[in-house]
Amino acid sequence: MMNCRIEATENEALGVKSFLLKPTEDIQLPAYTAGAHIDVYVSPDITRQYSLIKMPGLENQYMIGVLKDQNSRGGSEKIHADFIVGTEIKISEPRNLFALEEQAEHYILFAGGIGITPILSMALELYEQQKSFELHYCVRTLEHAAFKSLLLDSPISKYCYVHMDDQPLTKMDLTTILGKSNPQQHIYVCGPSGFIDYIHQTALENKWSEQQFHKENFSNTVDHTNDQSFELILADSNRILLIPADKSVLDILLENGLDVDCSCEQGICGTCVLEVIDGEVEHHDQFLTDEEKNSNKLFTPCCSRAKSKQLVIRL
Repeated sequence: MMNCRIEATENEALGVKSFLLKPTEDIQLPAYTAGAHIDVYVSPDITRQYSLIKMPGLENQYMIGVLKDQNSRGGSEKIHADFIVGTEIKISEPRNLFALEEQAEHYILFAGGIGITPILSMALELYEQQKSFELHYCVRTLEHAAFKSLLLDSPISKYCYVHMDDQPLTKMDLTTILGKSNPQQHIYVCGPSGFIDYIHQTALENKWSEQQFHKENFSNTVDHTNDQSFELILADSNRILLIPADKSVLDILLENGLDVDCSCEQGICGTCVLEVIDGEVEHHDQFLTDEEKNSNKLFTPCCSRAKSKQLVIRL
């Protein structure tokens, strides 16, 4: 955990603010690569993840972009209201679960809304490395487009395309963009789940492989309407806990004094992943790969549940 001070804030788009962070102590902030994120400790009971924006010229400073979400669970709303210049906050060291494949010959980058934060970092890094890329940014209107000056009036602008819902001439022709699959090209997508699913499905229809497709969700909507209760057996501590239909596994573990690391509580960050010994998991997370889910050896207690009457985990 590191202590930082907010050095500057900027309104980047409608509902989007950037925050420039500088360490309060005489330390060197850890280096990171495009796609990395940090945990921001918003309050004692709220931790959120935000992608780092690898802006040119930042020295021993981090920058994040935060959308004031209309469906905020308290994090983004509090940041927009309380995080002002001079505010001291705690953050984690960077982690990268969305790193660029270094050997690709061409990168096709897609961003929807606030998903531009890691994607913009990728574009800037690829430009600096003189690698081939293109960036497609989908927004409702130009007012909703964050970091417009970099996208429209900078050295990377000739590789960037902004697609706006209210300007039909800018409509994205995804079939044409993804119409020529090449094993040496990779796709990177960040945005709402529906946006990611649309690009993923179009890529598969155009013969792109799963290995060429990389995504990062910033939200995870789970339908718990049909959730059932089940028994959770803790193999290491020889305990049996009942998980009711209206509570998550993580809720019950924490209520019973079990020390489980957690952060996003949406199945995105992977902080809370636990090992499964027996039973069948009903996966609802966006973190584990399809291969990991099919192995039935891991699950995220913040959102995933059991299909079987019992689930045995190592804890």
